[in-house]
Amino acid sequence: MHVKSPRRVFKLRANNDKPFVPEPNTGHIYLADLDKHGKDVRIITQCVDVLHQKAGSKLVVELHGNSRRFYCMECDREYPYSEIPLGEQNIPRCPIDNGIIRADIILFGENLKPRVLERVKTLLAESDLLIIAGTSLSVSPTKTLIRHFESNKVVVINQTPLDITDLSIDLFISDPVGETLSKLDIH
Repeated sequence: MHVKSPRRVFKLRANNDKPFVPEPNTGHIYLADLDKHGKDVRIITQCVDVLHQKAGSKLVVELHGNSRRFYCMECDREYPYSEIPLGEQNIPRCPIDNGIIRADIILFGENLKPRVLERVKTLLAESDLLIIAGTSLSVSPTKTLIRHFESNKVVVINQTPLDITDLSIDLFISDPVGETLSKLDIH
């Protein structure tokens, strides 16, 4: 779906007064609790659902943006979801410059933001433990970012094996992420 056909993107917006936002699961909550107990937790996520932040995690880098920020593609003015003005054909339009208002998410075919990629590379290079959880890690350029992890402690928590050759995995746990993390002691 491209931005050139915004009617399809915003069709659901015209029929709903608020976006559906699921609740954090035990995995999100566990990582946030680690953060609250003084652990240096850095989360890099491909999800746009803001569940890590909702659970209370402080350092979350969203590779594909997030579903809570809406902005005008012309002037970058931000709009709260409840105040997005709908123009003709229910397409959200900025009243200042008539630009299309969209969620700050990366759609298929769009590139990741360079500043976000650089932030992720830095965080990976500085980390001493990498936990890859709940992802196929099969989409580029995300799958290549693990090359920037310079330490040697890698844990994978995933129900299916990953097809990665760039990384030596120390521990592979083939169970649901939330279930696995809920069994661990924070201390």
